[in-house]
Amino acid sequence: MSKIRIYARNLAANWTAYGVNMALTLVTSWFVFHLLGDIRYGVWSLMISLTGYLGMADLGLRPALYRYFNWHLGRGERGEVNKVLCTSLAFFAAATVVLPVAGIVLGALFGSVFPKTPAEYLDEVSIAIPIVAVNIGLSMVAGVFHSLLETHERYDLSSLLDIVAVVLRSAGSILVLSLGFGLVGLSVVGVGATVAGGLGGYCLSRWVFRDMRVRYALVSRETLRELIAFGIPCFFSGLGIRIIFYSSSLIIAWLIGMAEVGYYSLAVMLLDYGRNLSQKGATIFTPQIQQSLAREDRAGLRYFVPLVTRVTMGVAVLVIVGIMTMGEGFLRLFYGTKASEAAGPLLVILGIGYLASCASMQCAGVLIGAGKVRFMALIMLAEALLNLVLTVSLVGAAQMGLKGVALGATLPAVLFSGIAVSVVGVRGIGMGAARFARQTAAYWLPASVLFWLVCFGLTQTVGSLSWAWFSVKVAVASAAYIPVAWFIILPPDQRRRVLAWLWGDGKRPEEGTVQDAENLKAPQPKGDGCHRS
Repeated sequence: MSKIRIYARNLAANWTAYGVNMALTLVTSWFVFHLLGDIRYGVWSLMISLTGYLGMADLGLRPALYRYFNWHLGRGERGEVNKVLCTSLAFFAAATVVLPVAGIVLGALFGSVFPKTPAEYLDEVSIAIPIVAVNIGLSMVAGVFHSLLETHERYDLSSLLDIVAVVLRSAGSILVLSLGFGLVGLSVVGVGATVAGGLGGYCLSRWVFRDMRVRYALVSRETLRELIAFGIPCFFSGLGIRIIFYSSSLIIAWLIGMAEVGYYSLAVMLLDYGRNLSQKGATIFTPQIQQSLAREDRAGLRYFVPLVTRVTMGVAVLVIVGIMTMGEGFLRLFYGTKASEAAGPLLVILGIGYLASCASMQCAGVLIGAGKVRFMALIMLAEALLNLVLTVSLVGAAQMGLKGVALGATLPAVLFSGIAVSVVGVRGIGMGAARFARQTAAYWLPASVLFWLVCFGLTQTVGSLSWAWFSVKVAVASAAYIPVAWFIILPPDQRRRVLAWLWGDGKRPEEGTVQDAENLKAPQPKGDGCHRS
């Protein structure tokens, strides 16, 4: 099968699964928000943020696992893939046994650490947190099979597992809340959905990777040392990421209030949907990038990485700018006036940081594939530190409330996740930052501004606040974005290739590697400093 067909299949599978996931999660969140109430929903959001730190028990092996699967597959070392598989499974199984102990401790201390938690919720929190901790461990085990499927470019099967899991989780969550089981019921449902996804992943992995062997004899201390050596910097990088994503809820719970934790999480949830939709499109190219790095095919990557970045931002601009401008109306219709007034203004501030992080996704993939995990760790820790300092200062000293939390998260994201990762990432493939910016940001930034003006104009039009009128605005904005993406973001040579493919004139080339993409490169202007290695 040609690379174009593989990418098309994987992209369709990822976005279909994500669309189902997003729709069901939004419906479920509506039930959870209204059945739990503002404060109890804030407690649940805080629980998820707090237990998110337990994911550090993987010691960075999850990103290391993905990298080494790709590395050995790129070199044709299938026996080594089995060693990585079995060693990681043994490690994560051990972590699953230990994590509930940490969960019991966190549950017992929850009321003391967060004194604003109403006393009537503490008993169920002390039971629910250990169950969530078990789910985190099981997710690590199940994630091994997801990674194996994705490194074989079977995102369609991985997406199928995601759909099954979210259907089970959504149906189960609504059922247990309707029966009055509260936070404990939600935690148990999460475990059940993870177990189902893990079993499905095991079966599908055996089908895709016919040489797969799950045996204790293949567990290797040498492989574990190799994974941990790569994973430790990833651990610190993950620590930084967790501080960035989870510390906001903790600070809000300490300095502002429990209900505000829930409101902030609603804004973050919407923008996460936008970024994750872009990421689902971007990740289908990650195996190709990392395996090309293993083959030292940097010449092709100098064409491929900017191209995929522009395609990624073509999606990111649509969804994130759309959420930034129209998200408040959605919140008002879906969650109510109080939630929209608290969370809506945060979307504009946070959205800027989300756009920046989307713009560096492929560069981050290059850094991980090239083994520059220490740099990523330093970047994430520096961003996390600045995030904490700014957030505490803006909320505590400046009394800016939730807007201060949003600003404290956005400014470091632009500086570190956006700019620093992009600059160093493109250097790893022998490309200058200025050239990369000319080929990417010079296109998606103007498109962002133009689409912002379109969406802002639509939000100012007269009309009643209803789902019908809101849907019309979204449809008009989406239709208006099509020519923006086609003529501004997509390169001319790629427009010609897409048209040739659609018209079926036989001119569509087959792509087997990233080097093929380099061979398709349009002539570069003289004097831009580009060269072939």
